[in-house]
Amino acid sequence: MSTSDLHALKKAHRELTDDLAQQEVELAEAMKLARSSTKAVEKAEKEHKKRSGALQAAETTLEEAKSALTEAEGEVVARQADLEVQQAALKASQAEHSEIADGLDAVDVTIQELEGQVAELDEKSKALDEDRASLEAEKKAQQSVLDGLEKERTALDEEIAGLEAELERLSAED
Repeated sequence: MSTSDLHALKKAHRELTDDLAQQEVELAEAMKLARSSTKAVEKAEKEHKKRSGALQAAETTLEEAKSALTEAEGEVVARQADLEVQQAALKASQAEHSEIADGLDAVDVTIQELEGQVAELDEKSKALDEDRASLEAEKKAQQSVLDGLEKERTALDEEIAGLEAELERLSAED
């Protein structure tokens, strides 16, 4: 083997080594992006848990409000029976009834507000689920890219090892 052949082999070895270094840089950048995506997924999951807790609290409050409404309705029925029996207390009972009606209206308004909040939280929860699915898909795609780069790196390492062995063999023959 001539000196020019040996120089050509050395030049090819340097080029492959430079290519490998560039691919290692690209792999590091891809891994950094994957870690960033993982953090974003974790943050979205944490936010989803917070919103789920708020949704549960709103549902509990809604149940309590419905229970209070049922109790208030029972009181209204009892008051109406008392009004029929006790005409002397009619005006006082009517005032009380008016207060209860106002309380029921306030409870109805609260229930409507809570139902609106529950609907809003459901929408946000669905949006978070869609975001999570999107981030998971992106994470899988990035992992696929990383796996491909890792395979290319392994192939290049094997090729470099073969070239180095060939270079040593040629050097030994000289």
